[in-house]
Amino acid sequence: LEMERYHLFLERALKGVLGLFIPFTAFLFVFGEELVTLVYARGHFQTEAIVGTTLCLWGYVVGLVPAVVVLVLAPALYAKKNYSLPAFLSSSAVLLNIFLNTLFVYQMGWGVFSVAFATSFAAWAHLLGLVMVLRKEGLFVWPLKMGCFVRDLCIASSGATGLVILCKRAWGTSLFLEKPFWYQLTTSGLWFLLFAVSGCLMFAFLQRKYGFWKEKVGCVDLIQEQAMGDKMI
Repeated sequence: LEMERYHLFLERALKGVLGLFIPFTAFLFVFGEELVTLVYARGHFQTEAIVGTTLCLWGYVVGLVPAVVVLVLAPALYAKKNYSLPAFLSSSAVLLNIFLNTLFVYQMGWGVFSVAFATSFAAWAHLLGLVMVLRKEGLFVWPLKMGCFVRDLCIASSGATGLVILCKRAWGTSLFLEKPFWYQLTTSGLWFLLFAVSGCLMFAFLQRKYGFWKEKVGCVDLIQEQAMGDKMI
């Protein structure tokens, strides 16, 4: 019974995290340049600096999802009083990050962007190692419907991203550094509205055959029924 509750709560937590950060990752890819321009495009911070900062932002964004999922999965080992494996995985990820930074910057000469990319690569390696350990311990089971949920979420986010990029190119605005601040803010708001509405519509259409929200409520009801049963016993 306890393991059933654990898997239910883990599934809900993963759905919540992935449902938030997969679209947020797509959002940062689409609007990274605009965000950097709105926040930093002042004084000597001109086009070259904006492009470099945007590339660094994109490099870190690649590792956003695994970094957050690790925070959800790692407490399972702590609950089992297994502290050595999480510490080993974290230390290995740090060492891998240092090695990749040295390789990319000093050997390949890729510049500051490679630092962000190395961090994201290490985050994915950390997540992969953690999932392998949890599966071995019987603490992680990937539900089939979770895969459908992630698939539909990725399709909706990618579709919204592609739509906004096509509209931006048709509009003829890519880097609007010379435009007034009110124009930058208004244009970014319109693109964000298009991204949010199109993504939600595509995701809702894909989820009609899956019923994510209904299943989520069902999980809560099941947990409440189990808790009431325990009290009666």
